Amino acid sequence: MANIPAFKNQDDAKQFRSIFESTTKNYAYYFDVVRDAFFPGSKTDNYQLDGRTFNVLNDITSTLLYEASTAFKDQHPDYKDEYDSIYIPNRDLKEKVKEALDEFHKEFNTDESN
Repeated sequence: MANIPAFKNQDDAKQFRSIFESTTKNYAYYFDVVRDAFFPGSKTDNYQLDGRTFNVLNDITSTLLYEASTAFKDQHPDYKDEYDSIYIPNRDLKEKVKEALDEFHKEFNTDESN
């Protein structure tokens, strides 16, 4: 499976699951904060959101988590690591890949009229 290490022992596997479960709970909490900010007082559950709305809220949550993390690390430099300068929001990545593919196809398009 993607990004899951080949564990050397059961203790490592158990620790990974614990970290994953904690990370999931934290992300769900922040997702709910964003959802409630955009739908205040509606008591909307995630399962009631259509796919497009869910994806938009997910992108907003990811962006806000990145911005909050960056601001925190700016105030606490001892938390910075080598990967802090690497962040590509999902929507930007899709747009950049599409632009690159379009440019590639324009450059290497074989037009029969030539």
